[in-house]
This record gives sequence, C-alpha cells and structure tokens, in this order.
Amino acid sequence: MRLGSFQDAIDQTPPHDQACEQQLIGCLMLEAKLCDEVALEVNSDDFHNQAHGILYRHVVALWDSKRAVDMPLLVASLKEAGELEQIGGAAKIAEVLQSVSVSAHYKHYAERVKRMAVLRRLILAAKETLRQAYAHSAKPEEVIAAADEMLQKAIGGQAGLRAVNCRQAIEQAVARLSARQNRNLAIPTGLADVDRIHGGLFPNELAILAARPGVGKSALALQVALHSARRDRPVLFISLEMDAAELMTRAMCSASGVDLSCARLGTFTDEERNGLASAAVKLEYAALEIASPQGPMTVADVRRLARQMHRRRGLLLLVLDYLQLLTPTDEKVSRQEQVASQSRALKGLARELEVPVLCLAQLNRQVEQGSKDRRPKLSNLRESGAIEQDADVVMFLHREYEYSHNEEDREKALLIVAKNRNGVTRDHELVWHGETTSFGTPSPQRYTEFDDFS
Repeated sequence: MRLGSFQDAIDQTPPHDQACEQQLIGCLMLEAKLCDEVALEVNSDDFHNQAHGILYRHVVALWDSKRAVDMPLLVASLKEAGELEQIGGAAKIAEVLQSVSVSAHYKHYAERVKRMAVLRRLILAAKETLRQAYAHSAKPEEVIAAADEMLQKAIGGQAGLRAVNCRQAIEQAVARLSARQNRNLAIPTGLADVDRIHGGLFPNELAILAARPGVGKSALALQVALHSARRDRPVLFISLEMDAAELMTRAMCSASGVDLSCARLGTFTDEERNGLASAAVKLEYAALEIASPQGPMTVADVRRLARQMHRRRGLLLLVLDYLQLLTPTDEKVSRQEQVASQSRALKGLARELEVPVLCLAQLNRQVEQGSKDRRPKLSNLRESGAIEQDADVVMFLHREYEYSHNEEDREKALLIVAKNRNGVTRDHELVWHGETTSFGTPSPQRYTEFDDFS
C-alpha cells in the first residue's frame, strides 16, 4: 500500500450505521422487554453517535429499574441527568420512536451495531499500536503486549453471557458424548498407570505439574510432550529455562540410554555417539515445536504462539515450563494477583483452543520444612491459591531421595494427583532414571513363591 493511500485509510470516518443505531433504540422503545436480550450483546459505548449511546443507556436503565419506557419518562430521566439537550431534546426522542413501526428486526440492528463497534475498536487499537511503535523509547515486547490486549478487548465484548436451558445443555452433552464414543480425545502421558486410571490429559483443561527445583518436572513434561509428538500429535513446548538444543539433548539421551552427564561433558564413546545419532533420527520428525525465548515472555506471548501453531498445523497439547517465570503484564499489582491473572489466562486458552495445557509450577519452601512427611500438598503451591482454583488437575512430583539420601530411595518417585476436577485423586509410583533424566513405570511385582511349580 502506498503511503498516500495508507494515510487516506487512517483518516477515513470509521465504520458506523446511524440508521441501524436509531432503529435499534426505536425497537426497544416499542417493546422494552427486548432490553433483556439486547443489553447482553450491546452496550452504550457501541454506538458511534454519542446521542444514540446516551439515549440507549437511559432506555435500558428505565427497563432495569422496572419503569415504563415511554417518551415522558425518557425526557424526565434525561433532564434529571442534564443530558436532554445533549441528545437533541424531545424532538430527537420522537424521531427515534418514529423511525420504526415494528420491532421484528431488532436482532439484525443489534448485530450490525455491534459489528460496526468492533471494527471501530480494531481501528483504534491499530492507531494506538502505531503511536506506541513510533515512540523511540518504546520496548517492542511492551507494544506487542499492549496491542494484543487491545485486540482482545476489541473482539471480546459481552459475548458468552447467554444462558442455555436444560434441553440445550443436554443436546450439547449428547453431541459431546457421541464425539467421544470409541474415540479417546485425551492425550496419553505415556505413563501406563496414570493413563489407565485417569485417561491422560483432556482438552479444555489446565493441568498443573508442580515440584521443588531439581526433582525432574521439566524432564517429565518433556517426556509427556514427546510421547504425543512421536505419535503425530502436534505439541508446543514453551521453555523459559532451557533452550531447544538443551531440551533435545535430554530427549536424545533418554531415547538412547546415554548418560546425560557424559553428553554434556563430551565423554561419550563412539558406540554412545551412534546411539545418540540413532535417537536423533527417531526424534527428527516428531510433531514437536519448541519455543525458548531469550527475553521476557508474557502470557499474551504464550497465547500468540499457541494460536499461531493452532492455525498453521493444529495443536493438541501445550506445555509451559514454567508459570512463575512468565513476565507479568502489570508489574504494579501484587505477585499473587500477577500469578492469579496468568493462571486464569492459561485456563482460558485451554478452553479457547480446546486443548490440554500442561503448566509447570514451583512449590514453596514450606514443603522442605516438614520433619517427617515432605510430600507436597495443595497449600505448597507457590505464590497463589488461584493456581489451585483455576486448575482442573494438580499433580505433584516427589522424590524422597532428595531429602533422605538413602540409596534405597534413589530411583523411587511419586506422582501425586492431588486435585482432579473430573476424576479420582491418587498416588502413582514411578521409577526415576537419573542418568537419562527420564521416568518409567515400575514393573509388576513378581511373586517367587510358586517358582518350584514351574
């Protein structure tokens, strides 16, 4: 686009339809009970004509206060607020009332008023983004975050406030059950006992995997991600701790059985090198994409990356490592409010994209202060009780060896499902392979009492 035509576009009168605005208000004056439906979708700020917005607000206010919506009461209400002359006096009210003869087309008018309002907000968001981008002191990540927030507000509006009756809810439930029949929508974790009992990770749900540092939560999350990705289920893994090369080094060591410390030090043998190469071939075409930002990352950035991948190739699982490393959008509020806002946003993203979101989190130090039972509890989630409230599933990873240093505990691990909104809670025994930073499932117990009869 040439500069001239671009400037012409910027300077145009924004989209609006004054006739529809007027006719919508006329419909409400003819049949005031329609306010209950229209006011869920349209607010006074959606009107381009300020007089129409003021008049609409007074019409809805009269209905909400259980008073009649007629010309005398509207005039009185506007006079009391000092806004009668601002809208053009009683003559304007009469004009609006006479603009329609029936209210049958109110839905068409409401939809058009709302659509024009969204377009105007998108234009304002674009203009404000340009203004911020032209400021020499602007930080690109802040401009992007602000633009994303403005766009979300522009298209968000009041959608989703409509309730459904039992019949509609049952129809939705039956459709969902039919879609699930003979088709497991859950994403398996690859841990046999966990998948057998819980089914895996489910779409629309936020699952929290929490542990103290060094216990292996990143390793387990990567293992779960690769289990799906190697079966052609697209996964986005966002790591705020490790870069892509480091994560794939871990994956190659786990797949090949090569000691991670040898890989890091370069002391692996030729045979082990061949094993790593073979593992690389197996992993090369896994449906996994890794994002490891060098700078700050907000929850808006996470949402943007996830949407991008969802549009481009589909997305079946999002993994974030980890929650408390996200940069807050508003640094002025308390840390608890920041984390609460981020966990709510991640839950919203799971529902928007209809995918499971597996989010890692840190536990506070209180878990280390117990003298006997150091198993994590929900109260140990660091910095915000909102994490527990927003999450559909909360899992804790625990390795007693980190505290006991007893050799018999070295390979023992426990995955504690402490909260499960749609299922059972229970503990699952795992086996920790420290050399390859991977987890396995214990072999079934073998009874030797009957060996003599074989």
